[in-house]
Amino acid sequence: MGRGGCAARRSGCADCASRRPDRSRGGGAHRRHACRPPSGRAPGRHDHLEGSDLVGPSRPAGGRVAGGRARPTVITLGIESATIEVGVALAGPSGLLAALVARPGRRHVETLHPAIEAVCAAASITLAEVGAVCVDVGPGLFTGLRVGVAAAKAVSFGLGVPVVACTSLEVLAESARDHDGPVVPVVDMRRGEVAWALAGGEARIGAVADLVGALDAASSEPGWPSGSVLLVGDGARRHARALSEALAEHGEPVPVRVAGEELGAPDVRALCRLGLRRLAAGRTTDAVGVQPCYLRPPDARANWSSRPVAGAATQPCP
Repeated sequence: MGRGGCAARRSGCADCASRRPDRSRGGGAHRRHACRPPSGRAPGRHDHLEGSDLVGPSRPAGGRVAGGRARPTVITLGIESATIEVGVALAGPSGLLAALVARPGRRHVETLHPAIEAVCAAASITLAEVGAVCVDVGPGLFTGLRVGVAAAKAVSFGLGVPVVACTSLEVLAESARDHDGPVVPVVDMRRGEVAWALAGGEARIGAVADLVGALDAASSEPGWPSGSVLLVGDGARRHARALSEALAEHGEPVPVRVAGEELGAPDVRALCRLGLRRLAAGRTTDAVGVQPCYLRPPDARANWSSRPVAGAATQPCP
């Protein structure tokens, strides 16, 4: 950490600052200490999490460890930062251990790592006990994607554990799995564009009119599910008026409604459910293999040149 000491001690975490480094173990005592969750502590690095939804559910069934605490066989860390929310959760085959959801605005970088510490503390688990990482790889906000994927890579590389990659569209669809009818996840991509996926198909990007045209074409095909179409995600909510106008122009090919705010962003708990199923099926990658799904080059490069830029190619969604 250099001369300045550890980040936790510099930032004012009372418990971390009060512990002297254990030089015999190659690091400070803070490395074995998870900072307390936001409530009941002195001001410090977790101030970004004030007002967040921190949940620590009941103990799951599972094998016993020292001290008699029940543990699942594999603990999975879920990282969600693709859109406006930052979510972190710990889960196992027996269910959710703890979860935290925050809306930090543009402060994904400052929020994610304290959120991981807070969730570990709420579940009384150290990061070293994590056996897998599941992460939302997008599409979504460029900065949010980079932050989440970088954190997943770091945990995977540092602990030698596998990574499960899920797209934001898949997580949104999982969040609305109880809907009796087709679910179409829609993510706001800015610049008047949205990303969507129909009936579990590949991710696509375009204007709202393109989405409505795709709905029109898909609904006339054999095998299209019956029932009203539920649009979920921030793209559907932000462009609700444009969607309504485009549907009217198409003669409203299928009955469509936009979900409420509770389905406005990918839910980290849904991410963990999806991730655990894929983990059980062996659908994993590693720290090198997990990559963000941008669908288009970053905005900062989009107008520089019409020629391809090295490293700016879009990454197809898994």
